[in-house]
Amino acid sequence: MKRNRGFTLVELLVVIAIIGMLVGLLLPAVQQAREAARRMQCSNHLRQIGLAIHNFAAVSNEKLPPGSDAQNNGDGRFSFFAYILPQMEQTALYEQIDFTATGQAAVALLNQADPIAATIIPAFVCPSFGENPLSTKPNHEFGALTTYNGIAGAVRTADEGRTPTTHVRQCVVGDVPYNGMFAWGIDDIRMGTVSDGLSNTLMLGEIPAPKIRDCVSLNAYPYYARAWICGSQESSTQPFYSCKVVESRINQPMNQKNRMNYQPFGSGHPGGAVFVRGDGSVSFFSESLELLPYRDMATRNGGEVAALAHL
Repeated sequence: MKRNRGFTLVELLVVIAIIGMLVGLLLPAVQQAREAARRMQCSNHLRQIGLAIHNFAAVSNEKLPPGSDAQNNGDGRFSFFAYILPQMEQTALYEQIDFTATGQAAVALLNQADPIAATIIPAFVCPSFGENPLSTKPNHEFGALTTYNGIAGAVRTADEGRTPTTHVRQCVVGDVPYNGMFAWGIDDIRMGTVSDGLSNTLMLGEIPAPKIRDCVSLNAYPYYARAWICGSQESSTQPFYSCKVVESRINQPMNQKNRMNYQPFGSGHPGGAVFVRGDGSVSFFSESLELLPYRDMATRNGGEVAALAHL
């Protein structure tokens, strides 16, 4: 009579070890596949926002939505994210916003924890952000967040071999130029003024993930993300929150606190970030991209077309 032979302890341990090795080999592949899916979803979000901006311009005599409303000189006004809500299939929400209110209407919404500001727009958030898309902190940190910003240009200097920027607004964070596709307090930028060419000009990009932080006032959640409805602070010396100046390389923050507007574009995706060009096309740019051509792409009318021909 044969007796059934069970596993010995050694055999069981060998099987467990093999299974552990297989899991260890498969886990990175699974994580990479998940991140690839998140990056694709993020690209689709930015493509959708870029298309919404083009649709806004199509019914507005080619005018771009204001980076921060020109009323009240751009202070405490609504961002372009609020203006493109109808093109994002959010007409009902758009109609609840009083865009004609004087003073600091957007700031008031954030201060009062208004349900409009608390409405999460999934397409405004990168899936790799990994945090709650609704911040309950007071003032400008309250509200449903966006992890994307408009490109507010770059301050050019003669030592770069470029025409120096002259039209700027001085703020506590440094000079804010008016040469990007979005600007503070300007609401008459049109597609036709992008003389460098829409395909050569960046329109939108991702803002840093939590790993990119060196500013004391922004080293905790929600980090650099701000509510999508907010265009700028109530103070005339502060930058807007919906747009960002290209001052340093992707994922490379400047080592100077209180320069929030000059913190880098960047993302939770390994090695770079997703951007939208002026023509609506989406590109992933490596964090190894040199600063000079990157800043060339940030301006809409800097005359750097020849320098960008290879990108």
